Amino acid sequence: SSTFPGTIHLRGETLARVVEDLCISFARHGFRFIVFSNHHLDPMHIKGIHEGITRAQKEHDFQAIETGGRMIYSGMELRHHGAIRELGLDPMKEVHADVTETSFILHRAPKILGNRHATLEPVWVDIGAQAMQGHRTFDAMGATEGYIGSPAKATSALGVLHVEEGGELTADFALKLHRGEAIPEIGPMMKQVIDVYTC
Repeated sequence: SSTFPGTIHLRGETLARVVEDLCISFARHGFRFIVFSNHHLDPMHIKGIHEGITRAQKEHDFQAIETGGRMIYSGMELRHHGAIRELGLDPMKEVHADVTETSFILHRAPKILGNRHATLEPVWVDIGAQAMQGHRTFDAMGATEGYIGSPAKATSALGVLHVEEGGELTADFALKLHRGEAIPEIGPMMKQVIDVYTC
């Protein structure tokens, strides 16, 4: 959310143009398959990537995918979702700077995190419903501290699982793209949310 100090914001149109230019450049050099390994799941961010790919494909012959949205918004059951449930949490309510992302930092850079997350109360917001109502920032959605989920329940083990699973799925999606096999798609409900945004 661009309302928090220090946050850098790119318009969806800016991202779409960058992705379009990247795809065109790679396609001109003969690349036929492009994978955007994406971890940022903001609907505008995903829309920008998809829009850029679509624009470039109008004039160039290549195939491309964005990975993060397919992992999280396709409805596929992930191993780390099971681990989140074991912590007594609902994976669909863990959205941003949540138990998963805090676990990643706890695993990769524990000194940076320290114990700052331990006393944070859970914050749950229905991002889809809020977006459909026209709210575009975390402040407007009610997440005034910048996180949605339960960072206090983070564990290093969940961070390891999240990283390993994400890497495995990205590699799997890339191989399937190359082989022409089916890859999970973003589900219809999330597509509706993404469509609300304009690049």
